[in-house]
Amino acid sequence: VISDGISGTEETDEISDDIQTIEREPVINPETGEVIADAGDLCIVDIQGTLGSSAQIGRTQALYDEVSTRDDWVILAAESGDFVQAKGREVMDGMLEAYGNNINVVYCENDDMAYGAIEAIRAAGYTPGSDIGAGEIMVMGFDATKRGLEMVKSGAMAVDTECTPYYGGRLTHMIKAI
Repeated sequence: VISDGISGTEETDEISDDIQTIEREPVINPETGEVIADAGDLCIVDIQGTLGSSAQIGRTQALYDEVSTRDDWVILAAESGDFVQAKGREVMDGMLEAYGNNINVVYCENDDMAYGAIEAIRAAGYTPGSDIGAGEIMVMGFDATKRGLEMVKSGAMAVDTECTPYYGGRLTHMIKAI
């Protein structure tokens, strides 16, 4: 997504449909016993930033807006990690305990929480990566920090997004120049 945050400016986004899921039994909510995802659904957990912050509100809304347009995407759980690595790990530990290998995607609303989520995924014996069909758990982050981009390059993090209005005009100019 490219946006300078100014109403009426151009935005470009692309959401890929080229995501494979693992065939599995329907996913049951551990608290209610109800089926919350059918076999073949893309199962997402959301590690949110500090509740009520503008970044948390916008990033959460973007996820929920997209999920609402897809019949086969399901949010299994959402919990605040307060934009902190240790809290991101703690939240991911709980989500893995509740949903285990039913988790396909971890949507982390900043890079620090993504680092914690990756630590928890590895500690629980799972593999972070982009090959959902092979059982890897896809981790997404925000902020595009140096460490986050290095993790994308290594394959531990699948996506790292910079979300700031400061670069929108410059990126639009660069893309038009290409």
